Amino acid sequence: MLYFGKRVKELRKSAKLTQADLAERLMVSVQTVSKWETGNAMPDISQIVPLAALLGVTTDYLLGVTGNEKADREQLIQEVERINKGIDKVYDRKDEPYHACYLLYREYIRKYPLDFEMKFRCADSMIRCLYYSKISEEEKEKLYQEAVNLLESIMYCDEDTTRGIDARQLLVILYLYQNDFVKAEETARTLPQKGSIRTAMEIEIASKKNDQARCVELAESACREAVHHYLWALAVRARRISLCGMERKREAIDAWQNLIEAVKANDTAFRDMTIHTKWLYSAYNHLSNDYLALSEKEEALDVVETLAKTILDDYRVCKDRGENAEAEELRKNFEFYLKGCCQQGVTDGGLIFENTRFLACIAMRDRMTQ
Repeated sequence: MLYFGKRVKELRKSAKLTQADLAERLMVSVQTVSKWETGNAMPDISQIVPLAALLGVTTDYLLGVTGNEKADREQLIQEVERINKGIDKVYDRKDEPYHACYLLYREYIRKYPLDFEMKFRCADSMIRCLYYSKISEEEKEKLYQEAVNLLESIMYCDEDTTRGIDARQLLVILYLYQNDFVKAEETARTLPQKGSIRTAMEIEIASKKNDQARCVELAESACREAVHHYLWALAVRARRISLCGMERKREAIDAWQNLIEAVKANDTAFRDMTIHTKWLYSAYNHLSNDYLALSEKEEALDVVETLAKTILDDYRVCKDRGENAEAEELRKNFEFYLKGCCQQGVTDGGLIFENTRFLACIAMRDRMTQ
């Protein structure tokens, strides 16, 4: 009974029906439907046929007495593969393999309506038909609505899963086919931003509108987000290696240098001061401290000098861009950024902050004019 109840629940959700909807149409109570779905009761034999009809399946499928689903699935995949490779010309018009694949998928999901992966593939074939197949406008309209219903049924059952997210992305593409920008944008806003999934769909929408400037803006935003995630991972790795102790300090130094090189590589695409203040300056701070931990004072001071020159260069870039507030922030915090270096205490009998090379670096601030 539990298997039957689970199947009823999944089919109900796939049909976008609530328990109350099902109860009303079958003239039973909501509690009765709930008992079916939890496996605490079975429908009366007289209710099986109308229940199957409401859920859009055969009574055999509802009761779990269909054929071999695994074998049928494997056969479907093989047939679709042969069509896509041009091995089997099973379709009437040689330029329309997408339509042939759609028909195969449709036949299969009618028999196995809870195979959401095949539903998704069917919807994908339907969209390809809309774009590439030579079918009438009336056929296209029917196909469009069928694809919408199919994708919505996947979303309704698996809204927050990878499958549900994929369905929403495909739904955006489908709405764009009809130039329905309102629905496309509404659906795109429901997508997660992780991995720039939402941004990718927003770019599709902007491209359909022929707004290339917006496409560039969104792509650059996605690049920055990806770069921040990558640099964060490099920074965490370097810091954790450094905290492992003296025996891994040399490895930590290499890791900090890798982070610095990654930031510099990003500069060739776009110089982002947020990346510099958040990742680059911090990498120089930790690098100098790890050198001092190994009693390599001159190497540590080399890092301080490099950091001072980098901040000075960043200041000039900000001034050239007219980013005066950012430039002033660099000028005000210049000494603070440098003193993040060399926190390892006393070297050669005196504080590293009193070293003439360090003081010369601090003096570079005088090159910054308000």
